[in-house]
Amino acid sequence: MGLIQCLQMFIKNNANSHGWVNPRDIEDIWRDHFDYFYREYDEFIFPITIHPDVSGRPHVLLMHERLIEHINKHEGVEWVTMEYICDDFKKKHPYPAGALLPSPPGEILTKSKEEVEKEMGYKGKEKA
Repeated sequence: MGLIQCLQMFIKNNANSHGWVNPRDIEDIWRDHFDYFYREYDEFIFPITIHPDVSGRPHVLLMHERLIEHINKHEGVEWVTMEYICDDFKKKHPYPAGALLPSPPGEILTKSKEEVEKEMGYKGKEKA
């Protein structure tokens, strides 16, 4: 839900910028999204991202307060961190057997390009 990024911000000559946006319009869109997901799914994630250029403005804070109050009226709602969401997803959806997993932090820096390509099954620019 990156819509808030356009809120009360205008980026000149940017194709996806639609000018100044009323926070109540964004609130209506987000409320409708949440209501739809709540009605249609037993479990869902509803992430809210806020661009720092607009997050501390009083009218935006009020919009968030109203939206949070609306969401909290629904039974079973939990507020969690992105870390929790990630861990929960990985627990529910384990890696398939044989999946190529990310390297531990820093490990890739100790390998040559040829070693990495060999591990990934590449020969030059084509897969081996």
